[in-house]
Amino acid sequence: MFCRNCGVAIENEKAAICVKCGAAVSKPAATTAENVAETTAEATDPAVSKPPMPKNGLVWAILTTICCCSPLGIIGIVNAFKVGSRYKLGDYEGAEKASKNVKKWIIIVLSINALFLVLFLAAVIFFAITSGESVYQGIVAIASEIYEAAMELLDEVLQAM
Repeated sequence: MFCRNCGVAIENEKAAICVKCGAAVSKPAATTAENVAETTAEATDPAVSKPPMPKNGLVWAILTTICCCSPLGIIGIVNAFKVGSRYKLGDYEGAEKASKNVKKWIIIVLSINALFLVLFLAAVIFFAITSGESVYQGIVAIASEIYEAAMELLDEVLQAM
């Protein structure tokens, strides 16, 4: 929840006043058909201070959906669009929640694909060992390089968010 006067995040849901500016705190109204116009007017009013818009992660959601060939990435894309629309309606908590959901689904998709990569490499190594061929050393070297590259990509994604 955020103070509508100064935009500071209010951690205590039961707080009656803002600790920074002393303004009375009220819970955000639900966005129903009757109060959408009022909420939209508040969101566009320059006198009302708004918290910064959370990151929507749309680019990362699209990249994980396309590059990882995962339909689960679509959930991240949908939540990325919710960030902007909820923020414009004045539902700052909803926008923050949608932003966190985007990050969660990107991590889930990347984790699942990393797991499949590890399982695939384990199968390749297993068959190389059981076949007794001398290519074992080359396969292990390639597998370790691919694994390291995947982990670096995962670290970059997590740091970007």
